[in-house]
Amino acid sequence: MVKQDCSQQLPKLPKGDGTLIYTHGGKILYRKSIPVDGDYKRLAVTGRTLKECFDAMQKKEAEIQAGLQSASNQPLAVAIDEWLRLYKQPEVKPSSYGRLCITFDSQIKRMTIAGKPWKKIKADDLQQAINALITCGYSWSTIKKAYDKLV
Repeated sequence: MVKQDCSQQLPKLPKGDGTLIYTHGGKILYRKSIPVDGDYKRLAVTGRTLKECFDAMQKKEAEIQAGLQSASNQPLAVAIDEWLRLYKQPEVKPSSYGRLCITFDSQIKRMTIAGKPWKKIKADDLQQAINALITCGYSWSTIKKAYDKLV
């Protein structure tokens, strides 16, 4: 295995293009923040060469942009289901994940806004959905769990 020469100076990138550093394993870590929906998302890739890092970052940025365009027309229920599987399941205990899924299946999937594209849901739509849970007689803790998933 060929080890990267860490004594070689990495170039300083222009403002907004990210940073390059060597990792403990001798690889190059390339970090960059990109604008996503009015906020910034931090991306990081590693590689053995600068070209490898730049290519990986370009690919990652393209995947995020493509995902954002296709995700904007997803119904709310599909988007939340994906979020649960991709992001919450790996980071929470199995019992906590199970509780999130129960809340999703029993309250959120049944809401009138579940089939509406999530980018088109307004604050009034969310409030009406929460009010519907109140009139159905759900407990405040159940309503709060559903509310927390929606906001």
